Order: sequence, then structure tokens, then C-alpha cells
Amino acid sequence: MNCYSCHGMGAHGGSMGPSLVGEADETSEAVLNGEGEGMPSYKNNLCPNDIANLTAYLQLLGTGTEPTFVRWWEPNPTR
Repeated sequence: MNCYSCHGMGAHGGSMGPSLVGEADETSEAVLNGEGEGMPSYKNNLCPNDIANLTAYLQLLGTGTEPTFVRWWEPNPTR
């Protein structure tokens, strides 16, 4: 969904969006419903499994165990 364009490649903050480190619960809610004038709702674009995977990823940010995908476009990305 190109989250990196606002939140940066590692979701640590970008040109327009805030850092998502430590914000898994709030971020999942914002993804579903949108937030303010800048964050659109993605509830029509993501299924519950997508949201669960996103939440799991966000929970790992800043823990030292977060995945760092080099080839994110591959079905099973290499690190």
C-alpha cells in the first residue's frame, strides 16, 4: 500500500507520516478508519488477515527482531 512513502522504509517516520515504532494498536485502527486529513482508510483494500500481518510486523518494529526485507516483491522475501 506504499506506506513507506509517508512513514519511511522501516516505518521509523518519513517526510509526511510519523514513526510507527511502538504504535501497533493505534496504527491498525488508523489503517482501518483513516486519521485526520492525511491518513486514508484502507478498510476496503485490506482483509482481516492483511491487518493481522501488518499488526504483527508493527509489533516487531524497534525490537531488534523486525524483518528487513531486501526483495519485498518476492513471495518469500530474502533477508
